[in-house]
Amino acid sequence: MEGTLLVMQSMVKEMDKMNPLDITRKKDKDTLDFDLIEDVIYFMNNDPEFYRKTYFPFIHKFKSYIDAGRRLKPVVFAPMCKKAFDLYQNKFPQESMHLELSKSDYKDMCGKLHEKEMTNIKEGHYD
Repeated sequence: MEGTLLVMQSMVKEMDKMNPLDITRKKDKDTLDFDLIEDVIYFMNNDPEFYRKTYFPFIHKFKSYIDAGRRLKPVVFAPMCKKAFDLYQNKFPQESMHLELSKSDYKDMCGKLHEKEMTNIKEGHYD
């Protein structure tokens, strides 16, 4: 019992020395502590300039193709995703951020956007 008490007291002393942010920080400096793909998608939808000049015009054209009965693959989002990532990287530089996304990252981002926008179109959000 006395040994357990000493261990607990030692743990409390260590916890008092901790910075609360250490719990969320990654120990590996080459690893981001957030989902980069989701963050870039969030940027695309919430950066007023990007959304107004790039995202919305693209979605407007995308919707017109879908309304005309054309089937578009997720890869059509790739040029817009590349532009968004470049702008995102310039606006929010991170030491641990890769200079380029991998092909699978772009494929994942394009797939998520395609699925989201097809749902929005089917639900009439752009009518």
